[in-house]
Amino acid sequence: ARTDLDPTVRLKAIREDWALTADQHRLLVSMPAANAVAVIDTDNWKVVADVPAGTAPARLALHPEERFLWVAGAGTGPATARAVTVIDVTKNAVVGTVDAGAGPHRIAFSHDGALAFVTSEKAATVTVVDARTLEKRAQVPVDASPVDVTWSPVGNAAYVVSERAGTISVIDGQSLTVTARLALEPGVRSLRFAPVLAGGHGAHGGHGTTRTAARYGFAVNPARYQVTVIDATTNSILRTTEVA
Repeated sequence: ARTDLDPTVRLKAIREDWALTADQHRLLVSMPAANAVAVIDTDNWKVVADVPAGTAPARLALHPEERFLWVAGAGTGPATARAVTVIDVTKNAVVGTVDAGAGPHRIAFSHDGALAFVTSEKAATVTVVDARTLEKRAQVPVDASPVDVTWSPVGNAAYVVSERAGTISVIDGQSLTVTARLALEPGVRSLRFAPVLAGGHGAHGGHGTTRTAARYGFAVNPARYQVTVIDATTNSILRTTEVA
């Protein structure tokens, strides 16, 4: 299939997700139908590699150090759909896989890049992995249908959105256990914290900037036309607003 970028780059199959390195020299594109991730050199807009990436690779998560790309499957197909594939983008080669339970999966990293948190929507768990050795550290039960996960350096925790239950489970970055649950409404699908802007990359900027920017999270419930604001310093709900 033909996929259009600007300028046009011909891929083996329809794209699903993409990630761009900070220097903007490498564009990484998942292609579920091809079971591969395309590596594009943006200096000449050529595909330099199609890296095998398990069954129906969908969501991509680039590690903060940007050497490794974590690839989550769409959650269909055989047992290999349980695996998250890790690609070394400096070598365009697979370096390992992580069994994270039946997908679909979502992935988030701690601010220092030490830990990866991988959701399993069907198993209602989060697998916590040492992001450098790929060894499992914990498997944490969460509420039904976890569809998103994100990290806040302010809370020093991963925040897991469960759509069916309508909750956010807070997994502490030290104990790797659920230490708080925020009750929203069923249908909530995503959560993002305000980004760290001037002063640093991600959580590596100045402490004041990080605390101000990553304190407030915004959870979106498209089924109920709601946005809920949470505070990572207290793990509490500040307000819920209906939007048109």
